[in-house]
Amino acid sequence: MKKIVLAVVMVMALNGCVNKEQKTPEPVKVKSMTVGDNYGTLSQGYSGTIEEMSATALSFAMGGTIKQLLVEDGQMVRQGQVLATIDATTASNGLESARATTSQAGDIVQQAQDVYNQALDAYNRLRILHDNGSLPEIKWIEAETRLKQAETALKSAQTGVKSAQATERIARKSVTDTRLVAPTSGYVARRSAEVGQNLLPGAPVMSILKIDQVKVKFSVPESEINRFVKGQQVEVR
Repeated sequence: MKKIVLAVVMVMALNGCVNKEQKTPEPVKVKSMTVGDNYGTLSQGYSGTIEEMSATALSFAMGGTIKQLLVEDGQMVRQGQVLATIDATTASNGLESARATTSQAGDIVQQAQDVYNQALDAYNRLRILHDNGSLPEIKWIEAETRLKQAETALKSAQTGVKSAQATERIARKSVTDTRLVAPTSGYVARRSAEVGQNLLPGAPVMSILKIDQVKVKFSVPESEINRFVKGQQVEVR
């Protein structure tokens, strides 16, 4: 009986020694952070299109049949470059006729000027006699009448030559309008005419695109639009 009690006491003593040797766990280090929005952690792709910054639609100012198309879609062109032409036969004939009319009007003006100069010279010479009282009144009236008639004829001829010159300018512009010239440098796009096609004035022929800068257009679902902020950069492929 004494041996059993002693064993129990020894076990209890050993257990007490083990509990005293256990250490208290060290505290865990924790780093605090402020919670907020972070737009850089999400990645999402969207399909879209690349568009030109600006486009200039080109057309002929006058109607006619296309004779030449000198550029292709996608071709780079320079300002002032001829892009297409229409048949200039009618316009050229009109210009030649207008030039002939202008020349005739110029001859008429010269003739009227000569008649006026003669009438003015006679008027000045007769005026001296009229002022001295040695010229019959009828002669003086005739001199005044001839001068007024010559002056009227000269003004009419001058008006005629101005009208002829204006017609010639219009005819010359018509010849110029048979050529379609690039108003600016850029790339040809949307060519919508072919050689032999008969066009009305203002009918579209092609467009010139400016792509020094471009626009990227893509659609974003309404549920995802809040991921974008002003000034945010995106990657375009």
